[in-house]
Amino acid sequence: MPRLQQFLGDAAEFSHALDTVQGRRIGARLDTLGQQFGFLAREIRTTAEDLDATVAVLTPDRTPTPPRVRPYPAVPTAPPLTPPQRTTTAVHRA
Repeated sequence: MPRLQQFLGDAAEFSHALDTVQGRRIGARLDTLGQQFGFLAREIRTTAEDLDATVAVLTPDRTPTPPRVRPYPAVPTAPPLTPPQRTTTAVHRA
């Protein structure tokens, strides 16, 4: 996120340096976008710190164990089909 914020600032600076009406407009928009992005980054950082402070790691003896469930019985399947029997006589064509 800091790299994106830096990129927005650089792009705004470049737009202002163009010295055109359109460049100033785009620069102003990029400045505003950079400020909004900075605010969002601060909010995310603050929220992450708050979440880190409230979430505790459980010790191994307090970690919940999954319920013991009996495995389901295997699904019955039909026996494999036997291939058709072939005769051993060969047909010779002349």
